[in-house]
Amino acid sequence: MGLAGGITEVKKIANYAETYGIHVQPHNCGSPVATAAAIQLDACIPNFIIQDWFPYMPEAHYDLVEEDLEHQAVNSYLEVPKKPGLGIELNDEALSQYQCTRVG
Repeated sequence: MGLAGGITEVKKIANYAETYGIHVQPHNCGSPVATAAAIQLDACIPNFIIQDWFPYMPEAHYDLVEEDLEHQAVNSYLEVPKKPGLGIELNDEALSQYQCTRVG
């Protein structure tokens, strides 16, 4: 999603693929926030087939959120969260150690 224009653009790409009977396999090369966004997107794509994710990153990688989805996987399956938004909560303490640039 990060390189294809976000959730809406990837959904459009998946719709184009569905027209021709092609499955999609979105690539996830980001943080646990990207994983949460990918899972929400996958849930609304009828031609979705598989999602890659990174359960082997250093533990600090997962500190960006209160409860990462990667460590909740059962038999390599991730459940779609039922919480609002992406289904995750950011960890403000972990995020505070990174520089923030505001645009606009």
